Amino acid sequence: MNSYFILALVASVAGPLLYHVIPYETKAFKFVDGMILTALLGLICLHIVPESLEHLGFVTFIAVLLGLLGPVLFSKLTKKSECEIQRPFLLLTALGFIAHNVLDGAALVIHPDEHKSTHLLALAVVAHRLLVSMALWQTPYKSFGLYKSLVGLIGLC
Repeated sequence: MNSYFILALVASVAGPLLYHVIPYETKAFKFVDGMILTALLGLICLHIVPESLEHLGFVTFIAVLLGLLGPVLFSKLTKKSECEIQRPFLLLTALGFIAHNVLDGAALVIHPDEHKSTHLLALAVVAHRLLVSMALWQTPYKSFGLYKSLVGLIGLC
């Protein structure tokens, strides 16, 4: 079995555990959050985006622009300071996360002859899974409770 896939599953389980073990707004929480954010930004800015620009050109620029501006525009349109999951949009949000996870899973599949940047992408996905699982746990856990949150997280793993 693919070791990156196993690491991604471990990260998906570790996120909710860390959410309960490390108190929110503590130095430890901020440290973990900062380390993951720094690792992801470094991999994205130094490896993923430059290689995507090399292969796809202008399409990469449009994708990055939409990825950066999309959440900001959505929060401005809904006049929310944070992107909250509202019940009417829950199905749409779940479908978006499923599509997101399919793309993450595709990035974890690596041919043995691939070069270093493909492995860096897989590592970025593994680190990303930790943040995503923390976010996916935090929002439904507060709104729907333990069991529905567990079912959602397992379904998206």
